[in-house]
Amino acid sequence: MKLFQKTFGVLLLAFLMVGPVGCSRTTLEPGSPYSVEGQAADVGFYATDAAFELAVSAFTTVTDFEKNNRQALWNISPEIKHGLDKARPEAKAVTLAYARARRAYVTYPTPAGLSTLDTVLGRMQQLAAAAQTALPKSTK
Repeated sequence: MKLFQKTFGVLLLAFLMVGPVGCSRTTLEPGSPYSVEGQAADVGFYATDAAFELAVSAFTTVTDFEKNNRQALWNISPEIKHGLDKARPEAKAVTLAYARARRAYVTYPTPAGLSTLDTVLGRMQQLAAAAQTALPKSTK
């Protein structure tokens, strides 16, 4: 358990530290999937998309860890499984909502559409944080 928490923490820290340093530009390459024909790439859309993928990954990491260590975690507390079982369908619904909002934004990019994506992103980040707190904390 401690190894998982330390590894996840180190990977997250590395991502956060290397991400901004890896690229000193605040623009994306022309012709990227985040650009509209004849316009500059949409950095806000890219940032929201990347943050959503990170939140989904964080949530999935916790639920996969629980699934792979179910018996040991059950012995600690059955509430770990029950709490994550309640969050799984909600995470799926949030992912579908993000996909719908993303399609709408790609079709017609507006500030309101990006705001909707940010709202859905916030919900996924909440679920990821709640999933992480469901796991027992290290005693050392």
